[in-house]
Amino acid sequence: MKKQAFYIITQLLILFTFFIEGFQIKNPFTKKVTGIQAILSPDFPMIGRIVLAYIFLSVMFHSIILLYELVKKGLSKKMDDILTAIVTIQMISGLLVVTFIGTFLLWGGFLMIGIIVVSVFAKYKYFQ
Repeated sequence: MKKQAFYIITQLLILFTFFIEGFQIKNPFTKKVTGIQAILSPDFPMIGRIVLAYIFLSVMFHSIILLYELVKKGLSKKMDDILTAIVTIQMISGLLVVTFIGTFLLWGGFLMIGIIVVSVFAKYKYFQ
C-alpha cells in the first residue's frame, strides 16, 4: 500500500508541476509561464506543445486509473501493458522536452522531468 501511495503521489506531483512556472516564452520579451499556459501559447514551440500535452494527458489518465485502483482492485493488472507503455512513452517525452525545449525550461520544468524519472523508476522497481 505504501508503494502504491508513493506512486500515486508521484503522478499527482507531475500534474502539480504543470501549474507552476516551469517554462519561459521568448518573443521580444522573456515571459515565465506554467505548463498549461505553454501548451496553449502560440509563442511556444510546436514540438514542445505537443510533447507537454501528451505528458499532461497521459499523467491524467494514469492518475485516474491509479485512483480507481484504490476503489476497485485488479484494474491495473488488467491494464498493466497499457500502463507500462504510457510510462515508457512519458519517459521518452520527458527526454524530448529536455532535448527540444531545454532552453525554455525553468526550475519547475526540470522538477517535472525529475519527477517523471522517479515515477518511471518506481513503476519498474515496484510494479513489475
